[in-house]
Amino acid sequence: MLDRRFAPEPTSAPGEFYVENHCCTSCGVPQSVAPDLVGWIDADMSHCYWKKQPETPGELERAFLILNGQELGCHRYAGSNAEIQRRVGHENCDRVMGYWAGRTQEFSKGFWKRMRARR
Repeated sequence: MLDRRFAPEPTSAPGEFYVENHCCTSCGVPQSVAPDLVGWIDADMSHCYWKKQPETPGELERAFLILNGQELGCHRYAGSNAEIQRRVGHENCDRVMGYWAGRTQEFSKGFWKRMRARR
């Protein structure tokens, strides 16, 4: 069982990639980037779900595009593969491994310090 940070949309395919339940804004971007991986839970397009987990290198690349292109962080990676975490960014990962382990708080503090300096 994966240790997820957020509750996944319940009809999503089991696995390391998921969308947080009640987070989808129905933007349609994931479906246009990877229609084979992400779909709609109903005809009203009220929420997206992962139809299947990426299995091929091409599918994995499209999953990276979804996570790297999102604005709200609804799509998540719950796995522990450090290379995948590097590609999707630590902010999209439930369990930070490898390079970012122990650095997320340091990164966050530096980010907010830079943002306050811009004012």
